[in-house]
Amino acid sequence: MAIIKGHFWVVRDGKIIDPYFPLYDEIKKEHKLTGNRIYKLASKQRRREMKKEFITPKMEWITEWKNDDHPNRPLNWEKCLNDFPEARSCAFNAVMEKILRGGQICYGDMGWKRINDVYNEGVFWEYDDRHICIDETTGRMVDLPENTSMDIVVPLMKMWKKNEAQTRALIRIGMERLGHL
Repeated sequence: MAIIKGHFWVVRDGKIIDPYFPLYDEIKKEHKLTGNRIYKLASKQRRREMKKEFITPKMEWITEWKNDDHPNRPLNWEKCLNDFPEARSCAFNAVMEKILRGGQICYGDMGWKRINDVYNEGVFWEYDDRHICIDETTGRMVDLPENTSMDIVVPLMKMWKKNEAQTRALIRIGMERLGHL
């Protein structure tokens, strides 16, 4: 199972529904961030992959628990209600919001504006799914290794927008040099 590097939220009636936690104030203070949260959707393929892996199973389990009339199992649904919303559990929060109030579950990046910063368009992405690349042999998306230097990733992400094929080649060369391939 992959890890969630990005963030899930719900859109209902054109509004983003995403619980706010005190932890976010700490993150903003630590990184000198300002303003309201900023959201950026991941690619359609990535959204589909992440929903299939993280949302679909949770939706099935939680819906089953909600509708379960077995006398020994209503505690699962009660636990879900008691835990909602839960910090650092965006997939759970999105599923619960959708079940309780409807809406569309979205996936991508979430962060805030940086004060006096130009990197990443002046945005600090606390939940950033963009550190992925395409494995040229399989054509599947893969995570860059955790210890990949941001000195490599940031320029590559900027170049990706200009020339995807060239960027893939540079990512591969960089990963080979670091001994990851």
